[in-house]
Amino acid sequence: MASGGDDKIIMIWELKGYPALYSAPTNQNSCFGKSAQETWKPIFTLRSHTGDILDLAWSPDDRYLASASVDNKILIWDALKFPRILQEIQGKWTISST
Repeated sequence: MASGGDDKIIMIWELKGYPALYSAPTNQNSCFGKSAQETWKPIFTLRSHTGDILDLAWSPDDRYLASASVDNKILIWDALKFPRILQEIQGKWTISST
């Protein structure tokens, strides 16, 4: 899993496991009467954007991660060799007055 935000940092997370279901305390509402919580651990911190992270997308085979930022860059990361960047795409904005 990947997450990013206004701190300009992308975090890569690894699922550490699913705990066994347990009975929910009587004071909590649960439609099934049971509750479980996943456990995630951060494994990589990616720092290359200079602006807020706007979007993240994994390739269908999980080999690449694309990140987009308000710094007008899209970075293509090699997910097998974090923090290696394979490509940087720089956006260019043109403002015309009409």
